[in-house]
Amino acid sequence: MYKLFKQIGKISATIVLTACSTLASAQLGSLSTDLVYTPVTPCRIIDTRNAGAASGILAAGSTRGFVGWSSTNYASQGGATSNCNIPANTDTAAIVVNFTVVSPSTAGFITAYPSNVVQPLAASLNFIAADVKGNNAILKLNQTTGATTHLNIYTTSTTHLVADVVGYYARPVALGALSSDLVYTPVTPCRIMDTRNGAANAGPLIAGSTRGFLGWNGSYTVQGGENNDCNLPFSTDNAALVLNFTVVSPGTAGFITAYPSDAAKPLAATLNFGAGEVKGNNAFLKLNQTAGQVDFNVYSTSNTHLVADVVGYYAKPVALGASNKDLVYTPVTPCRIMDTRNGAALAANGQRGFYGWTSSNFLSQGGSNSTCGLPATTDNAAIAVNFTIVNPLTGGYITAYPADAATVPLAATLNFNAGDVKGSNAILKLNQSGSGFHFDVYTTSTAHLVADVVGYYAKPKP
Repeated sequence: MYKLFKQIGKISATIVLTACSTLASAQLGSLSTDLVYTPVTPCRIIDTRNAGAASGILAAGSTRGFVGWSSTNYASQGGATSNCNIPANTDTAAIVVNFTVVSPSTAGFITAYPSNVVQPLAASLNFIAADVKGNNAILKLNQTTGATTHLNIYTTSTTHLVADVVGYYARPVALGALSSDLVYTPVTPCRIMDTRNGAANAGPLIAGSTRGFLGWNGSYTVQGGENNDCNLPFSTDNAALVLNFTVVSPGTAGFITAYPSDAAKPLAATLNFGAGEVKGNNAFLKLNQTAGQVDFNVYSTSNTHLVADVVGYYAKPVALGASNKDLVYTPVTPCRIMDTRNGAALAANGQRGFYGWTSSNFLSQGGSNSTCGLPATTDNAAIAVNFTIVNPLTGGYITAYPADAATVPLAATLNFNAGDVKGSNAILKLNQSGSGFHFDVYTTSTAHLVADVVGYYAKPKP
């Protein structure tokens, strides 16, 4: 049973769990903290390739403002002729988008940030000349009433840019609904799909085809994954997953689109790739919540193998106020928490521990001389970060995971080639024990690593 009642300036949510459970309560309803998530079917909000799209191609060294929500449509910036189901009001505090650069003139990066702050020292997406390259991002918006833009994009290179939205964060409107106002539970990375394994629903994806997959199940062996439930509830209450998709050796350049299996295939890309690549991208994936059906589809333009590692799920609250599940989100302006270039590189086949929050600053691990707006408490269960690998000696991958995990999980956070400067967004579960580091990073290659935080997940503030 869920009861909502309004107080001045906020909403208080009280949840009665079961007759034998305790009462969990929390104060929700702040405009910019303790936010809940609503997934949407992927929808295009920016495409500078379209004629008249907000002045066309982005110029090197420039910054351009865009809207993150609209009461009508995104046609003026090259996007959809709908509002993409994003609420048109300043309650929309952050959006989850997949940015893709198309044919940049030189190597470089973009930085996406709220349009009412100074450009931060952070990268949202790194690229090389002529790339078609994407990265998922959780983007804090300008919530100022009357603002004409909600986000800025700075680019070091002349490039086209595409952005597909997959969900938004806002204060609760209907807490307890099945498919909106959702809370997050992180899990240790776990493989739910690997088409390279000889399973019934495995084998490479075929160019121009769509295949359905399970997003939650008692076991994932039928699609080449782990022989356990990956700590995902066996329930249609699971409204969305946070995954890292990796394509392995596609036959040609192209893209995949992942989307709920009860929706038409949208005009959106989840992961762009070149022929022969091993390339990954984080994704927030809305699921089909109809019982007895596959949960999501993947369309591919190329023959390719595909791997998916889950790191968490969104569902309606069950135990709101617990320290490690049913979490709410607070976005921050992008901020650097780690940069090994200011110290020693990561060693091949080794792992190193790092802090995900601090009471002072992140200087000891090469990061900001501030707390980055992260509370210094073990209530921080997960952080949203953009990892960037810099000049690895060989091709390989990193795995980021909670520092109290017993072993390095079978999962990849970021795949790379020798000499890459390459990034990927990650939602990272933290060690909440109160002792030791908060997360570990394992790498197969000697490399430098940078991490920029964009928000955190915690139990609601009292």
